[in-house]
Amino acid sequence: MSPAIAIIGSGNVATQLGLALQNKGLNIACVYSKTHNNAIALAQLLDTKAVQFTNEIPNNLDWYIIAVNDDAIAAVSAQLNVNGIVTHTSGSVSIEVLCKHERRGVFYPLQTITKNANIDFSAINILVESADENDAILIKKYAKLLSDKVLEVSSAQRQMLHVAAVFANNFTNHLMGIAKEILETNNLPTNLLDDLILQTANKATLQHPFSIQTGPKVRNDINTINKHIELLQSNSDYLRLYLLLTESIGSKTNH
Repeated sequence: MSPAIAIIGSGNVATQLGLALQNKGLNIACVYSKTHNNAIALAQLLDTKAVQFTNEIPNNLDWYIIAVNDDAIAAVSAQLNVNGIVTHTSGSVSIEVLCKHERRGVFYPLQTITKNANIDFSAINILVESADENDAILIKKYAKLLSDKVLEVSSAQRQMLHVAAVFANNFTNHLMGIAKEILETNNLPTNLLDDLILQTANKATLQHPFSIQTGPKVRNDINTINKHIELLQSNSDYLRLYLLLTESIGSKTNH
């Protein structure tokens, strides 16, 4: 029998996870968001009903998915008086934020998710956790409806994974933005780096990134490094990042 689910939230993860579960034929019983108009919009998308207050969420559903900002999870959890499994979708928040609920867990899709993107959950690692062995089996069962890449990890492991994901995704994306901005300010086409970016990302999934590191610091090319420092003098933020990352590369390089 398909589980009855409440989606709590209306942002990127709530939207994409709701759609993915709906596409698998699961029963989305209702949507709640602190902004009721957003709940209505998502409920229409999921062909279900929107509730305006947390006490209107049925207390006898199988699964309650809290997909809100990290700093709002505790407050939302405290408002719920329900009997089913309550999970949040955060990478950096402990399961214990849901301590009010005996049946509690985590359902964390390890991917950068936006509302309008075409997300294929079958390609996403889903990290799960539960306070109860039987509920862990259920949460993994739900996760495997979406992806074969399901792994049970502790809150401590997941939080460190989230740190690693910030380095791999957020920081590298920021650095690529800086690189493109440098091209823009020098009247160069921003797509000049696209092939390099794709090749770098692909190689990093096939080999350990430290083992394939290239660049002037690896070659101990001091002249090139000094030239780069000279070129970046007009932007102290970029220069500071350049020096910090160059030093870090040096610390991981065997000469």
